[in-house]
Amino acid sequence: MPSNFLTIESEVSVSENGPKPHVISHAGMALENLKWSVNLPKSKSTLAMNKKKYTRKYTLFGIAFGFAFPVMSLGLDLGVFHPQPFTWEGLVNIHLANPLHFIIDSAPLFLGLAFGIAGRYLDRASRVNVMLQSTNEQLQEKHEQIMQGSEEVMAQKELLEMQARELSRTNQRIKSSLVYARRIQQATLGTEGVLNPTLKQQMFIYLRPKDVVCGDFYWMYEDSRYQYLAAIDCTGHGVPSAFMTLIGNNLLNQIVEHLGITEPKEILEQLDQLLLRTLKNEGEMDEERMQLNDGMDVALCRIDHHEKVVTFAGAKRPMMLIQGGEQRLAKGGKYPIGSFQYRNKKFGQEALPYQVGDMLYIYTDGLSDQFGGPYDRKFMHGNFRGLLQDVAHLPLDEQKLTIDKRMRVWQGSHPQTDDMLLMGVQL
Repeated sequence: MPSNFLTIESEVSVSENGPKPHVISHAGMALENLKWSVNLPKSKSTLAMNKKKYTRKYTLFGIAFGFAFPVMSLGLDLGVFHPQPFTWEGLVNIHLANPLHFIIDSAPLFLGLAFGIAGRYLDRASRVNVMLQSTNEQLQEKHEQIMQGSEEVMAQKELLEMQARELSRTNQRIKSSLVYARRIQQATLGTEGVLNPTLKQQMFIYLRPKDVVCGDFYWMYEDSRYQYLAAIDCTGHGVPSAFMTLIGNNLLNQIVEHLGITEPKEILEQLDQLLLRTLKNEGEMDEERMQLNDGMDVALCRIDHHEKVVTFAGAKRPMMLIQGGEQRLAKGGKYPIGSFQYRNKKFGQEALPYQVGDMLYIYTDGLSDQFGGPYDRKFMHGNFRGLLQDVAHLPLDEQKLTIDKRMRVWQGSHPQTDDMLLMGVQL
């Protein structure tokens, strides 16, 4: 800092029992123990003048006033009490005859000193007053700056509140749109509540969407001979995968109803071709198209109740059949439906005979991939198969409730990882 400025750092310091530090509060903001840097001029002439102004004046006044006492005392002695002409010898004799004159003669010294000390204190008080006045002006300026800043803060606060209200309205509109989209999805795909009484007694459906709309869906179709069931997991979740569910549902209906295809592996092959054709964009290059991973994983069962045979075809999804407490797992193929990353895909099928009372399960990966437990890990397919083994002997409603409870306990406070879909059928 330049030498011609004096910096005074003030925190409004006080003693323990003194007043508390000044606090300025505005618009919900508290500024405590403010430190201001007060710059005062430090000109030597100005400071010297201010420093000795009262000291010099009062000292001279004290000396001048003090000389009045010896002058008056000698005047009375020489002119009234002991009249005689003024001589230095007579002055000495008067002092020797009356020693009080020595004390009276020192009056200018004592009075000058006393008045000088008083002037020095007045000088100090004057400097403190100047400092306090300058500090007060600085504090007033800072206060005005704070008030101006507070007004800007309030303006920003009002702007943020307005933006928050707008975001809230936008969020509400989006939620309303999603709820309406869910209604459309449910009307198109159907819900468990629209199953006919016979199917309700034979099966349960456990469906837990991760978002408002779901990327997992189930598909059912029945003709005079076969009953078809499918659990489908579309790429991703939320709105994009919800569109895929509508596309997949329409394509499956088209394949079975209009094209008359009945073999599960042929249904998957046709579904793959139609989905690729639907998603194909003529403007995309082959390299760009190869990067697209849009598609679906499918577990498709055809149940022949006359021959008591389940024919299964899977696209990256398995089927589990529990017979007499024993598990039989059909793994399915390694290729998904759709996705331009794969060429020359082949889908197979497997026929499994069953007995009355056996349990058949098809499901998506949302249950086994759910994070949770004490170590924040996935539930894993082995644990999920064990869970199905444990509940297979229970009534269908109890199976569904037990599975839901077990999954929620495992999930705990963790967010849901993906959409969950499980179809259980008692054959």
